[in-house]
Amino acid sequence: RILHLDGCRAVSGDAAFNFLHNCARLESVRLPQLLVERSGREFGLSTIRWCQGLACPRLQELSVDAWPSLEDAGVRSITTQCTRLRTLGIRQAPRLSDDAIAYVTSLPELANLSLTGNVGLTDRALQELGSAPCLRYL
Repeated sequence: RILHLDGCRAVSGDAAFNFLHNCARLESVRLPQLLVERSGREFGLSTIRWCQGLACPRLQELSVDAWPSLEDAGVRSITTQCTRLRTLGIRQAPRLSDDAIAYVTSLPELANLSLTGNVGLTDRALQELGSAPCLRYL
């Protein structure tokens, strides 16, 4: 039910998300920096493939130490498939825009949010966060 690898050395996103795709009982996941494997970079594969088709009905916490390849579409995919998230930590994800925050605020139970190092966010993102009904910690 718990997979905590935060603080470990960086891991392949493919390997980390294999667990998420195959463990529907996971409730808490903390991951270190996620790396795109060389073949994915060479073929221009987006990391959205990691997020598609997640079956995490019990997942309440998802935290990633650094996810430099994450884009808004990945956040949308996570928030529509993991609707019970109460804690979300997406750090060092410079490709995110304010649109990602709009997806995050759609999580009805979100109480804790960490967005350190996401340089693409503006004041509009802060306004969006004001509409999150249960958000207590930012």
